[in-house]
Amino acid sequence: MSSNNTIKMCAAGSGKTWSICNEALSNANDAVNGKRILITTYTNKGVDTVNGELAKQNLGVPSQRITVRSWYQFLLAELIRPYQSYIIGIKQIKAFDFADRYGQVNYGKEGEAKRYFSGCQRLVKKDNASELAVYLNKQSLGSVISRLEKVYSHIYIDEMQDMAGHDLSIVDMLFDLGIDVICVGDNKQATYSTHNSQKNKGKAGRNLWEFCADKQKNGVATIEENMVSRRFNRNICTFANAVYPNTKNITTSMTEITGHDGVFIIESNDVERYSKHFNPVVLL
Repeated sequence: MSSNNTIKMCAAGSGKTWSICNEALSNANDAVNGKRILITTYTNKGVDTVNGELAKQNLGVPSQRITVRSWYQFLLAELIRPYQSYIIGIKQIKAFDFADRYGQVNYGKEGEAKRYFSGCQRLVKKDNASELAVYLNKQSLGSVISRLEKVYSHIYIDEMQDMAGHDLSIVDMLFDLGIDVICVGDNKQATYSTHNSQKNKGKAGRNLWEFCADKQKNGVATIEENMVSRRFNRNICTFANAVYPNTKNITTSMTEITGHDGVFIIESNDVERYSKHFNPVVLL
């Protein structure tokens, strides 16, 4: 069974952002049907990185055929707002409510507005956003997802490892469309999570390989692997494999030796002096 969907599992530093942008630009230039290409990634910083790389590869200017959104922007603009009338009045939704506390219990039932919206019903609860999109798709008999087929020829989902709960249900529905869906992620970098949910909990984060393996087994998507990092040396790769052990260990193609290579523990009172001396890239 063939599939037009791809799951690219890549090591950090393997050039995945460059690859996504290069492939998207190539597909955008070849498009003749007027459809656009969507790239979505989890964080706003990720959006800035993708936009910067697209411009870098496109003579310094954005591509008019490529839309870049954060995952929450994608949910709100593409899946929720156009079909909000299936649960509340039209033009009611304003933005997201990010105020939910971790582990907060939601007593609303499926289909009840209070499950998905804050008291004023103009803010979508961020932990229930993807669940709301799934519900609206069901109520609209699949229109929420099928609409994307009319707008986009390709959908790229970056930082797939940060997805949780009904996000993976949405990926499942996207895989059923007649367009190319390309997911890119690294399960050793499952740092964030789009929301807190019990749905698909055993297949999110570090266990993302299980979800991906199921898709390939069922002929829904093809897995491509690139576990070679150009950013990290051998010692750092060994450390990363020890922190997140699985059967997909990363390796390196880096051969540069600087004299200060590896993994180091820095005392808190030495951090400032260390930073001034070595000028490292600080990951926040």
